[in-house]
Amino acid sequence: MVRRFGMIAVAAAACGPVVPVDDGGDSSAAADGTVSTSGGDGVPPNPSADPDPTIASTDPSDTGVDPSTTGAPVDPDCGNGEIDGGGGPDGKPDGKEECDDGNHEDGDSCSAQCTVTRDVLWTATHDGTASSFDRAADVVLGPDDSVWVLGTTRNIGTHDDVWLQQYLQDGTLGASLSWDAGLGLADAGHALAWTPDGRLVVVGSTESPTTGDDLLVLQIDPATVAVLSAYVLDGPGSGPGEFDDVDTAEAIAIDAAGVMRIAATMRVGPGDSDVWLGAFDADGGPPIWTNTVQGGPGERDTARAILEVPEGWAMLAAFDAERTAQTMIFDDGGALQWSLDGGWLPDDLAMRSDGSVALVGVDSPDDSAEILVQIQDAHWGELWTATIVTPGNHDGAGLGVAVGPDDEVVAVGSHGVPDQQNNALVRAYRADGTPWWGDSYDNEDASLKDQFDAVAVDGVGDVIAVGSETVLGQQTNALVRKYRPR
Repeated sequence: MVRRFGMIAVAAAACGPVVPVDDGGDSSAAADGTVSTSGGDGVPPNPSADPDPTIASTDPSDTGVDPSTTGAPVDPDCGNGEIDGGGGPDGKPDGKEECDDGNHEDGDSCSAQCTVTRDVLWTATHDGTASSFDRAADVVLGPDDSVWVLGTTRNIGTHDDVWLQQYLQDGTLGASLSWDAGLGLADAGHALAWTPDGRLVVVGSTESPTTGDDLLVLQIDPATVAVLSAYVLDGPGSGPGEFDDVDTAEAIAIDAAGVMRIAATMRVGPGDSDVWLGAFDADGGPPIWTNTVQGGPGERDTARAILEVPEGWAMLAAFDAERTAQTMIFDDGGALQWSLDGGWLPDDLAMRSDGSVALVGVDSPDDSAEILVQIQDAHWGELWTATIVTPGNHDGAGLGVAVGPDDEVVAVGSHGVPDQQNNALVRAYRADGTPWWGDSYDNEDASLKDQFDAVAVDGVGDVIAVGSETVLGQQTNALVRKYRPR
């Protein structure tokens, strides 16, 4: 990677129904694309799976061994895209295939042996009272492993509202909040985090008729879902419309002392937005300090994610002129120490137990067919990279990443599928980069755009992916789906 320095300037300062569905897992055929992995030296990681010792080392066509796998026996019909049986490996009912996605790849929704490698524990959707644009943007887990989902819901009379919903471990509904600033304009929740003393902090945007969309910080008591405080910050633009309509908090990280670092996109002029970082104390009032990282004039630069790291704070931001994203390291006082440009567009990052960092994004803004999942070590050097190639080179997006209890990596986003537009995508990798399991979710009633925007992994390794699905007559509904790896 190339190290480069950025420029710093100091800136001025009741919901609709949610329906859990126990679908027991999806074993239907799905075109999930292919996955390839490589280490930083170009050498594929060890798949850590030896050939079946009962299989003689002879021609694969004589033994039932598929040469594209690690050597496990396969059904001769496995990979033809049709769920059928006949001579399959043990463990499948009556020798029948559990699934068949038309390939011999591991790490997608159907293994190379045509077995399902994960179960869907439950699926929930949310449609606001206006039956229009609803979506989930972030997810965190409570101390009891309940699921807290944040997003935006559209309601009759209040337009877009901040939406917060708790789900219990089995998918039943818990506490719920729909927040409107009182103006009936557009309010949105983008990111969610816990404070050390157990409050929830929501960041996003709220719309004003005089200043457009402004940065929003809400502090919430999870026991009552009462809003404890609301803070609004108008960026340096001077009016509504093109000068000041996209001031919005994109991400938040909170340290052990309760100090919040919020990454935001601030509009500074016509078609010109800069990346902004602010620190707030535990009370959430005006920022302690702010820094603005400026790209070129008249360019739309955007903040993406923020994470506490040993050096301070790592923030992802995309710069329009360079058409790539930078990982920028700030110290506790907000000074930019250095930045890395990896030549691709990561959108989210998460810390592993050994100090390495998982990132997900796309290979380039001009050729977004390939989704990249990458592990960088504590010195920001590449350890391994997995590439998800979408079928027929349709567009894909890597949008969220999380790390599990065994340092497994789960990435989510969307990928284009012929005749289905975009499906919501989940891909899981073991700690060494070996493909593990995945899912490609399509709301079959519409087969339009579905995507996952964020993901969390609980203490036992269950995965919760959140985003939106397109529903005919309802635009998009918020989508929440819980998986258990086998």
